[in-house]
Amino acid sequence: MMWIRFCLLALLAILCGFVPVAGWSQRYTRSDRELAESMLRDADADVQKHYYDSKFHGIDWRARVQEARKNIETARSMDDAVSEIAALLDSLHDSHTFLLLPPRTHVHDFGFQMEMIGDRCYVVRVRAGGDAEKKGLKQGDEIRRLTDIPFHARISGGLSTSSTSCVRSLSFD
Repeated sequence: MMWIRFCLLALLAILCGFVPVAGWSQRYTRSDRELAESMLRDADADVQKHYYDSKFHGIDWRARVQEARKNIETARSMDDAVSEIAALLDSLHDSHTFLLLPPRTHVHDFGFQMEMIGDRCYVVRVRAGGDAEKKGLKQGDEIRRLTDIPFHARISGGLSTSSTSCVRSLSFD
């Protein structure tokens, strides 16, 4: 049974290795959509063929696949489309079945790191001499919005914190 899970994950990782992760643009093209649909078909076929529970823990797998397909058709970016496939696999609530993409080749460094603590986002590190420090960002500051999306609207649950924080409005060049 573990061998089947391993094979399923390995096959998904290999299939995802062909995704041009580093070159995804903001535009969601027809070829992007076709690639995402192909990834969905492959993931669906692999789960149906290799998943250890033929009843899929009681979820309606066909309905979930159809919902993911519909959402991929209306996605605004390749990231959104791939997120649909990851969410589909996550719906199995199985720690051994997930979408594993190759690492991105380009990393953006804005001079600070942030982490979710409970349902809030905090600055956990600020690089000395960097743009973030020059603009006044400090460790412990709470980040409430990033590109006009409030964090609390996207994240729920988790640990809570009683830490006092300073909320800043920042713009980086």
